[in-house]
Formats: sequence, structure tokens, C-alpha cells
Amino acid sequence: MKKYKLAVMGNPIAHSRSPIIHNFFAKAVELEISYEKLLVPFGGFDETVRSFIRKGGYGFNVTLPCKRDAWSLADRLSSSAAEAEAVNTVLIDNNGFLTGENTDGIGLIKDIEVNLAKTIPSKKILVLGAGGAVSGVMKSLVDRNPLGISVYNRTREKSEKLAKKFSGRVEALDLDELADDYDFLINGTSIGIASGQINLPKRILDKVEFCYDMVYDDGLTPFQRWCQENSKCRAYNGIGMLVEQAAEAFAFWFGKRPETLPVIEKLRKEN
Repeated sequence: MKKYKLAVMGNPIAHSRSPIIHNFFAKAVELEISYEKLLVPFGGFDETVRSFIRKGGYGFNVTLPCKRDAWSLADRLSSSAAEAEAVNTVLIDNNGFLTGENTDGIGLIKDIEVNLAKTIPSKKILVLGAGGAVSGVMKSLVDRNPLGISVYNRTREKSEKLAKKFSGRVEALDLDELADDYDFLINGTSIGIASGQINLPKRILDKVEFCYDMVYDDGLTPFQRWCQENSKCRAYNGIGMLVEQAAEAFAFWFGKRPETLPVIEKLRKEN
């Protein structure tokens, strides 16, 4: 049986659950794989990828902060990756040709609407961040027809650039412009991984019914903890999204989409 060489690349990377998830998937569909974590040094994404290809790599996932690097490096892009200007999954052909995909958007929507049974249409949403992670999910959020989507990013230029892609359906706001009537709050920054104080106005939580951190950590992320300490809303981490986007990535590589709930349950118990 052929053994497929896979990896996840990013920085930091030690926290990644991707090897557990993909090994679970491979066993379920009777494929043999190896799956490793590769720490990408600053400015070293291209070389990390080239080294992986030389060693016989078949495909790889991409996490923070390398999704735009992967988008730039890919030889061909899916429509989702081209729209997002970010890549989280890459398939390598026999000639080393790289095809980039982005499965983050569908992963987020499936976790929120299917696993967590939340409805997005007609909701007012605040999204924190405007980097590759948020770019990867924004079209999927817009397509679900929420009442409105606001984006706050410390660099206003980045949030405005993202908002302009969606013709008035997304607005970029400064910190002092944030409202107090959001239904959903979604964090797409590295707040969940990087240490440090969360400097957001507590009023954004006044009417929030649901907080979602796209990243995850051992136990509560700092963002989850901040939400729960300052409101009565339930705050979820990105474990479900991680598994759902991984299932889409696995299908992109192998044409088979594995079941996700057993893996989500396993990881949530361990977390």
C-alpha cells in the first residue's frame, strides 16, 4: 500500500492537532499516511515547502501566519483560495506543481451551523482580524446572508481592503466605532495563541449570544476566557472548525470525505 507523506506548516506549530485528526481520518478510510508538524522560520516558508517536496511530500496544510505565503507560492488556485487570497491546503503533483485550496470557510460554517446549531442569516456579526484566517472565511460568511458584518483590525487599511471586496456587505470599523448590539462575535486573530491583554471594549458583548474563537489552545483560549468573564454568552474555540476544514482538505487530497463528529468529540474531551 502506498504511504502518503503529509504535513502542517506554521509558526507556532507545537499546539497543532492536525496530525491526530488526519491519522484518524486515514485509518477510517484505510489509507496509509505519515503526517508531521513543520515549524516555519521567519521568512522561510518557501524553503520549508521546497524541502518537503524534495523529501517526497504529497500534500500539506498551512496555518498561521503562512496562509498568504502559500497563496503567493501556489502555481494554481481553486476559486475559494483565489477569492480569499489565502491557502490552507496544498496538493503537490508528480512534477512538484502546487495546487492551493482554502477549506476554512466551509469548515467554519459547518461547525457553526451544523455542529453548534447556530443560524447565521439575519444576525449582526463582528469579526476581529483581517488577515489570512479571516480572508479565508469571509465569503462563506457573506454568502449565508447575515444582517451585517463588521470587521475590526488594528491596522485599518487591512480591514478596509477586505471590506471593499464585498461591495457594501462588510464594513471596516475603528475601535471607537464598535457597537453594542452584535449577535455573534468571531475572533480571527492570534489572540487565542499569543499572550497579552485583550484590549477590546466590553460593550461589544452586551447583546452577544455566541462567541467563537477560530483558534484553539489547551483549555480556554484567552479570547474565550475574556468573553465568559465579561458576558453570559457561550464561547467556543476552533476545534470544530479545525476538524471540518481538515475533512474538506482530506477530500481535496484523496477524494474521500471522512466523518467528523467522532474526531470532534475526541478532541473536545481531551481539551
